[in-house]
Amino acid sequence: MSWVRPSRAWSLCVPCRFPRLHSAVIRTFVLVQHYAAALMAVSGLPQMKNCTSVETLEITQNLLNSPKQCPCGHGLMVLLRVPCSPLAAVAYERLAHVRARLALEEHFEIILGSPSSGVTVGKHFVKQLRVGAVHRDE
Repeated sequence: MSWVRPSRAWSLCVPCRFPRLHSAVIRTFVLVQHYAAALMAVSGLPQMKNCTSVETLEITQNLLNSPKQCPCGHGLMVLLRVPCSPLAAVAYERLAHVRARLALEEHFEIILGSPSSGVTVGKHFVKQLRVGAVHRDE
């Protein structure tokens, strides 16, 4: 498995190399890069800890470990708000790719939504939602 190691230096030099690049694009790219690195670090690639922030690493650990602590499998939700649809689509694709490479599809769902379109949710996640609803009704 080969991974492209994110570089903190890259995020620092982007404004110099691309002065007209909007800061929202840079922030979104760095945010997704941090979450991708944190997912890799939590999944057994400790060298990726240097490529993310302590906060993002902790959020990702809690995201993956919280369902194991609840008998019903309830877990945390992390919401990433991205300023525009094209950037959100890129973030969705990158995080979904990392999740698939790490075989974490059954651990959490990535949902891309916008006011103008419906939300697509994976079958496994819908099944978990139904089980949670049954437990809640009991």
